[in-house]
Amino acid sequence: MKDQLIKKGKDLLDEQLQAFGLGGLSGEQGAASSFSSLNDGLNRYQLAIDGLSTSLSVLSVQGREHLSEPWQYVIQFTAQHGLSMEQVLSEKAVFALAPGGVSSLGGAAGQLSNQLMSAFNAFGGMFSDKIG
Repeated sequence: MKDQLIKKGKDLLDEQLQAFGLGGLSGEQGAASSFSSLNDGLNRYQLAIDGLSTSLSVLSVQGREHLSEPWQYVIQFTAQHGLSMEQVLSEKAVFALAPGGVSSLGGAAGQLSNQLMSAFNAFGGMFSDKIG
């Protein structure tokens, strides 16, 4: 079930990337090439800018949203030396939150659950008369 949800999410993201002319998750063109694997790295954010093959690292994100007003996001990022402002300004970009998604969070929760279950099993029925 988890694999089906992840596949469905990737398919929807692929459709959106293609709708904005940024290619797809397979890296067919432009900014999407940095999104070829959403599970790479430890960063919970990914940023790709159309026409750049350089990897970008997101430092901070600040957003402002209000009813009936335009929304605004300010994203600070780092890149390799040699990247000029002209290469970045007015270009299409894709920003993804939590690229590890449910799979990385579910893995940590599952691991904790297994550790707790092991701890309870280690004590066996020691506390069974005190619980319930």
